[in-house]
Amino acid sequence: MKAPFPVELLVVIAGTLLSYYFKFEKQYKSAICGSIPTGFQKPTVPDLHLFSSLTVDAVPVAIIGFATTVSLAEIFAKKHG
Repeated sequence: MKAPFPVELLVVIAGTLLSYYFKFEKQYKSAICGSIPTGFQKPTVPDLHLFSSLTVDAVPVAIIGFATTVSLAEIFAKKHG
């Protein structure tokens, strides 16, 4: 094929059709998303107690990003003198 076929889109469509016709909402007592609001929400200040758990995850990501940047810089420096 000249363009990739969107298999994921077919899976979503098939799942939606199966859910609608076999009444999965009533059978499994699951919630349907309902209306989805449009537009942007008003900006709010995040909860301050989340920052401690966020820093635990952010430190390894920052270190890996820094190491990747340094290694790429060394590769380009060797290549271009």
